[in-house]
Amino acid sequence: MDVKLSNLTGKAQVSLRHAIAYMKEKITELTGSTSITIMEIASYIQNQPETNRIDKELLGTNYSFYYLKKEDATYHLEMKSTQILQLDVHVKNHDIVSYRSYRDHSKLSSSIKIPETLIPE
Repeated sequence: MDVKLSNLTGKAQVSLRHAIAYMKEKITELTGSTSITIMEIASYIQNQPETNRIDKELLGTNYSFYYLKKEDATYHLEMKSTQILQLDVHVKNHDIVSYRSYRDHSKLSSSIKIPETLIPE
């Protein structure tokens, strides 16, 4: 009896995961938004030729500050060596992305939804 219940529960979980994935896909199609990680956005900011970079050494530690204005979006990235400390994306005075390492460290590699027009190509 326990084996049948366990198998049924497992099949229900798989079906639920498939249904959730399908719903996410359809929502993405309808809303015009898609997923990207904080690390991917940071890489995009760093590799754009229009990005302004300021390097500072504070108390023996190297920090880099990146600023990028592209169309209606403003990107701001702060890094300590290779660690992302802060990342912000603003569009028309609205926060689209606000990442802080002290608060959101566990979300660094998680996908977040942003409008397709802001997704790096």
